[in-house]
Amino acid sequence: MTITTTKLHPVIGAEVHGFDFLAPMDEGTLTALKDAFATHHILLFRGVDITDAQHVSFSRHFSDLESFPQSNMGAATVPEIYRVSNVDTDGQILNVESDTARFQSLTQLWHTDSSYLPTPSLGAVLRGLEVTSDGGETQFSNMFAAYEALSDDMKEKIAPLKARHSFQYSRALKNQPPMKAEELAKVPPVDQPIVRVHPNGRRSLYFSAPMMEGVVGWSVEDSKALFADLLDHISQPEFVYKHKWSRHDLVMWDNRCTMHCVTPYAAATERRIMHRTALVGTELVVGI
Repeated sequence: MTITTTKLHPVIGAEVHGFDFLAPMDEGTLTALKDAFATHHILLFRGVDITDAQHVSFSRHFSDLESFPQSNMGAATVPEIYRVSNVDTDGQILNVESDTARFQSLTQLWHTDSSYLPTPSLGAVLRGLEVTSDGGETQFSNMFAAYEALSDDMKEKIAPLKARHSFQYSRALKNQPPMKAEELAKVPPVDQPIVRVHPNGRRSLYFSAPMMEGVVGWSVEDSKALFADLLDHISQPEFVYKHKWSRHDLVMWDNRCTMHCVTPYAAATERRIMHRTALVGTELVVGI
C-alpha cells in the first residue's frame, strides 16, 4: 500500500489516505504508519467499517493491548475492546444517573489514558459505531507544543514536580461503588512527573485531570490551582484539534504526548457508541 497524509491542524493530527484495513499489513506500510504517528501524534482514518476482531488485529501491529481494570466495561465477545458508550449491551440508552453513565462522563475532562499505571498506555485506537449529531466531539491537545509555549518561570516551577495518579480517585469523583478487591489490587496509586522526557529527547506536559489527587508534597488547594492554570493553557486553540465524528471514523493517538476530552452532548437522548483498544506502554514516565 502507498499511504499519504493530510494535516488536520498546524501542530497535531493528520488524516491517512490509501490504507486498506482488509488487506494484509506489509512492513513498508507499517513503517509508514509508525512514522506518521510519530510525526502527527494523531491519525484519522475515515470509512473504516470493520469488526471488533479486525480492530484488535490492527491495533496489535503497534503494541500489545491493555485490559481495563473493571471487567464489566468491556465488550463481551472481544475482551480487548473497551466500550466508551452511553448505550448498554442490550441497546438501551443508559440512565444519566447510573453508575456507568456517571463514570463515562469523566471522559469530558482533559486526560491521558491509564496514567494511573506505572507504565501508562502508549496510545489508543478508537472507532465510532454510532455518533452524535451535536456535541460528543473529541478534542486533542499537543503536549509537546503546550510545554514549549510555557513561560520560563512556569517551566522552572514544574520541572521537579510529580503528581499522584489514582484510578480509585477518579471513581470517587463520580461516587462509584467499590471495586472488586482483585481489580483494585491491580491499580495502586502511582506518582508521575508533570514534565515528561520522551525517548526522542523532547519534553512535554504529562498529567490527567480526573486521575490526579494532587502534586506530591503540596496542599490540595495549591495543587488544584496549578492544575487549573495548566488546563487553561493546554486547551488553547493553537494546541487543540477538535474531531467531529462521522460513523466509521477510526482515530488513533499517542497518549504519551497528547491529552484529550469529549465535549458535552445530550447523553439522555443521543446514542454514542465508541469501541477502543489501548496500546500497552513501552516505557516508564521519565522526568527531568
